[in-house]
Amino acid sequence: MRPTTRSASPQTAKTPAAVWRHVTNIFVAPGDVFDELLAAPRSIANWLVPLLLVNVVGVAALAAFVHLPFFQPRMKSMGMYQLRENATENLIQSWHAEWDLRDEYAREMTLLGGSITIVVSTFAGAYWSALVLWGLARALFQTRLDFMKVVELTAATGVILGLGTIVTILLVLATGNASIKPALGPLNLFELWSAAALATALARVTAASFGEAAFWVFVYWIALKLLICALSVPAPA
Repeated sequence: MRPTTRSASPQTAKTPAAVWRHVTNIFVAPGDVFDELLAAPRSIANWLVPLLLVNVVGVAALAAFVHLPFFQPRMKSMGMYQLRENATENLIQSWHAEWDLRDEYAREMTLLGGSITIVVSTFAGAYWSALVLWGLARALFQTRLDFMKVVELTAATGVILGLGTIVTILLVLATGNASIKPALGPLNLFELWSAAALATALARVTAASFGEAAFWVFVYWIALKLLICALSVPAPA
């Protein structure tokens, strides 16, 4: 098995240029990024910068979504039953003014709540993915790993999901369909890409073949998706 620690290079992953190189190269050469991270000393910037970038992209995408034209009519339509055929013009204008305020409040609350959710889920997701890889490496490949070094690897792969967020909001803007995603059927392409990158990371830290690492990563990924689907099914009345 590959040793769980590598000799640290004092000149790698220390400069901002190196961190941004990881962010950009994760799309085209994830294996090289993982090798460089594993060879370098631990650095907070190696995992914090990618996660902050994903958060910024996620919050910006949410802000764009809540200000799209179709977001407002859907909010306002909830109060349509209040209008009657004999309503006066003043009453109608008063109603529209009231619901404009409610729409603005709803957008602000959606943005606030959504932003908090994005930040929490981004950091929690990176640490959870690191825990999964750490556990797979130890249980299946008898490889002991530095947990925070694994967090650096999973944070780097999170940038792929950030790109997926950008593509998603562009598709929504282009089609006007709020539910559209870059997917083939139920499979989100960027989630698959991220899972493949995690498999590459597992292969790098354990010296296993990519096929073997990918098998276990995708077994976990499929099981997680099935669990989420099962939990999302409403309970019978």
